[in-house]
Amino acid sequence: SGYSNSEGLSNVFIGLGSGYGNSTGGYNLFLGTLCGNSNTTGSQNVYLGQEAGRYNLIGSYNVAIGTLSGNQNTDSNNVFIGYAAGCNNITGKNNIFIGYEAGIDETGSNKLYIDNSGALADDALIYGDFELDYLSFDADVDIAWDLDVGGDITAVGTITPSDVRWKKNVITYENALDKVMELRGVTFEWKTELDMKRKFPDKPQIGVIAQEIESIIPEVVKTNDEGYKLVDYSKLTVVLIEAMKEQQRMIEQLQKENQELLQLKQEIKDLKTGLGLAGND
Repeated sequence: SGYSNSEGLSNVFIGLGSGYGNSTGGYNLFLGTLCGNSNTTGSQNVYLGQEAGRYNLIGSYNVAIGTLSGNQNTDSNNVFIGYAAGCNNITGKNNIFIGYEAGIDETGSNKLYIDNSGALADDALIYGDFELDYLSFDADVDIAWDLDVGGDITAVGTITPSDVRWKKNVITYENALDKVMELRGVTFEWKTELDMKRKFPDKPQIGVIAQEIESIIPEVVKTNDEGYKLVDYSKLTVVLIEAMKEQQRMIEQLQKENQELLQLKQEIKDLKTGLGLAGND
């Protein structure tokens, strides 16, 4: 271990062949057979496990923990944790791979893999691209707390659970039409300068005002930890459904009354005809 070291300072090499080729690299910690074996000038690396970071030459600021983790990598700023994690990533940098064979065949940079099967990006449990600010989950995700989303949400599946087996005290929503008639739809623009992290769009929007809705349908409004009002637009569909049904019943009642009126008029007309009163009021 450390066989070729000439000017490298503050290194710790433990294990057969660990740090064997190091010449000037400093502040490295290599622990395990052949780990960091080819390192020459790379500095501030941590390699733990048999052949971890074995073929790195000049890459620095890497962390590889686990047998064969980061085995082929020669660049910098990577984190490989788990057996063979990032094993075949040669020139990638700024990667984070965690798990058994996580990202084992990924060759790029700025990638995130959290997985335990050697899966490619589309099938990894968690995959991300730091450069594109992209993150994907190949799994069901349960969130017990609020989810604050600064951009759009696109879904191809069910968003809200609605199975009756999770519900009790089920009662049909009443007086929906009266409440709908009190609602006010508005156009507006976001105050983007007040909250940059939410990435509010700068184009004109349509919606409702939470404070107004709260006084009419409080069930769809929530106040978050910062004191801001949030509207669950999906729940408004319940009110609209029942309002539409109430309105339809009113329409059907008017149609019935109109039909009865027409029938009554026809009966009066027939009666006049039979009495020879046609044309008289």
